[in-house]
Amino acid sequence: MALSPSGNVLYVTGQGTQGYIEAFPLNKGVLGTPLAGSPYTTGNDPYGLVIAPGGGFLYTGNKLDNSISEFPINSDGSLGQQLTIGETFTSPVSLLIDKSGKYLYAANQGNGNLIGFSIGSDGSLTLLSASPFITGSQPSILAGDPGGGYLFVGNGSSPPKLQSFSLATGSGTLTSVAAYSLSGSGPPTSMVVTP
Repeated sequence: MALSPSGNVLYVTGQGTQGYIEAFPLNKGVLGTPLAGSPYTTGNDPYGLVIAPGGGFLYTGNKLDNSISEFPINSDGSLGQQLTIGETFTSPVSLLIDKSGKYLYAANQGNGNLIGFSIGSDGSLTLLSASPFITGSQPSILAGDPGGGYLFVGNGSSPPKLQSFSLATGSGTLTSVAAYSLSGSGPPTSMVVTP
């Protein structure tokens, strides 16, 4: 799920015979009838969902068909025509847009890396020249720090690990800082960085 920056639309992804996004108007915590055109078709198994900070674009990471989908968000919160990003992915399961809103990162679970893009004013994604960025095996979740200088990745390696990267705000390049082993035997499932 993701809430629009304005706080008036909630987007929810789901998987049936085809991946979809439902958009609900939100007023004082109460969900209304889904917006016109909802549900919207996206790629299969849309695990990742992120909205650009300005609220103009929504992206899904689609695990089963190895794709990222991009949607313009209309002024009423409905979604415009879907575009599929033409890069090579293997099970993108988590997406993150950095604090500046200039870069989008996808956790490529099947390849053990992150793919980074610059975000154009029209929402288009351009692959960063230094991408991909190597992680531990099975990167599954992403989080950024409130200052915008670091990105964290939860990896499902054995044992599971948390990896930190510094983020160069001028280029979007990620540099590995350190990796930390986590207790337990399964991959990390969620992560948040406090302000």
